[in-house]
This record gives sequence, C-alpha cells and structure tokens, in this order.
Amino acid sequence: MTHDKIYSHPQPVSPFEFNERVVEVFDDMITRSVPLYRESLLRQAQLACHFYQPGTRIYDLGCSHGNFGLELLRQMEGRSFHLEAIDSSAPMLEQYRHLDPSF
Repeated sequence: MTHDKIYSHPQPVSPFEFNERVVEVFDDMITRSVPLYRESLLRQAQLACHFYQPGTRIYDLGCSHGNFGLELLRQMEGRSFHLEAIDSSAPMLEQYRHLDPSF
C-alpha cells in the first residue's frame, strides 16, 4: 500500500478530486479517514451473500477502485450474479479494471 502524502506539504488549494494521484494512495487515505473501513466492507459483502438469489444483479454505486466488489467476488465465489460497478472517477474505474480483469 502506498502511503498518502498528497497534502503533507504546502500547495495551492484546488477542489478535491479522485484523480490518478489519489488512486495511488486511496487505500491508505480511506483506512485512516473511515473508522472500521475494512470491517465495513467485509460486513456489507456478508449481507449481500446472505440475501443472495441466483442471477442477482448487484450495484456498487461509488465503487472507487473496487474494494467492496473484490471482497464480494471473494465471498460469492461459485455463485451466479452480475456486479455493476459505477463511479464518476475514470482513474478509479481504470484501477478497478487493473485489479479485476473480469470487470
């Protein structure tokens, strides 16, 4: 995991965006910013598995670079479902495609 140092030095303030620089440090950034982030992903995937029905279509809105989707794929291995991963950040989606070529 690459450590987030994006805002560790003075720089002009511009609106935050999920660009290539943020994608590189996203895991570090999110785990420091959101308490129990990994646990939350695990529990969300468990809930999806609990309510699973064959042929289910699951939408991951604001998927970022796929942490939830990858956990869901791991837990749902062998089950038939379709995952729609949606995000407004092209760099995040590109990273997701890199991590999961089936995306």
